[in-house]
Amino acid sequence: MLATGERPVAVEPMQIRQGSPRRPAMRGGPPIVGDDASVEAELREVISKGRGEESVVLRRNAEALAVQLRDERDGRADAVVRRLPLM
Repeated sequence: MLATGERPVAVEPMQIRQGSPRRPAMRGGPPIVGDDASVEAELREVISKGRGEESVVLRRNAEALAVQLRDERDGRADAVVRRLPLM
């Protein structure tokens, strides 16, 4: 969820998993193999993205999400929590 959508905030490794995939990845890209070579290639790609322009976009999106979460915590969500019965 955090790696897809309009404003992604993360990179989702697809090759690192237990067992074989049940179905093809919905995001496209290379098939999920999960062997050592594919995991290594994916990690190299993630590290490269983390040093490139994509990391700037991910950081900007994460910072915007953090602002939204703080606003909700201090705004509407706070009012809802105050209405909840104490257990």
